[in-house]
Amino acid sequence: MQKIISLKQELLDIVDSITPIMFFWLNAVVWSLLLICGYLLLGFWQIFIIIIMVVLILSSVYHYRNPPIRNNQFIFTTPIFALAYGFVINSGILFQDDFITDKSQLSSVIATVPAEYEYVRIGGGKYSRTHHYFVIGDVKLHCSDDNYDECEKAYAYKDQTATVLYADGLLYDMEVDGKKIYEFNEQLAKFQHDRQKKIYEFITSLVLFGIPSLVFFFLNKRVIRDIEIIEDDKKEKTRLPAKLGFPFTPSLLSGGGKPLWFDKLTTNGFPYFWVLQEVY
Repeated sequence: MQKIISLKQELLDIVDSITPIMFFWLNAVVWSLLLICGYLLLGFWQIFIIIIMVVLILSSVYHYRNPPIRNNQFIFTTPIFALAYGFVINSGILFQDDFITDKSQLSSVIATVPAEYEYVRIGGGKYSRTHHYFVIGDVKLHCSDDNYDECEKAYAYKDQTATVLYADGLLYDMEVDGKKIYEFNEQLAKFQHDRQKKIYEFITSLVLFGIPSLVFFFLNKRVIRDIEIIEDDKKEKTRLPAKLGFPFTPSLLSGGGKPLWFDKLTTNGFPYFWVLQEVY
């Protein structure tokens, strides 16, 4: 136990010896290496948002050289929130139903193949989204385990009658005049591959960007302990600016013999409004 406490203290001493400029270069080097690994393992578009967040992190840490600074602890956790939104909330990895492996459990629809996909708005208000769907009969479908494959192969058979097997918004099987356009086993294999790819991308992103962001979060708390912090909760006193404006004659505004000016009144940086004041 004593060895653990001693090791912990040694680590804290090392962290406490990190200067602001050292912390900046540590961030720059580590995040650059992680982004290169992310590009090689995941591709550019998978790490695009992380690149933006890393730029913001480096920009914030760079200002440590010239205190006072603003409390920026939250910025180090933004990669985690991005991963949570992108993979858990948006893609729904943790909340997706299992795929249908028994063809007899699928629903079916027999209808005319449309000429093209349809734009369909899902949800309401600011949370609504518009996606492309393959709409046959009254059923809205995709041909992959995401919202971007609107079953392109189907439209070559427009105005013909098709038999479609589906479940949970996914097209598993499609047949036109005895010809398979989409085959059940191939579609099932594709769905499973796409989901495994999503899980791989999530775990890889978590290791590359989520865990390091937590490490830098705690390192940052130690580094900024001796740096002067700007207190955001200190409210500026409301003050009237210098007289701006154009006088109006007392005869027009009944100012009691004193000229009146329009003044611009501001409060803590919020948008201004105009007030009338007498000039003494």
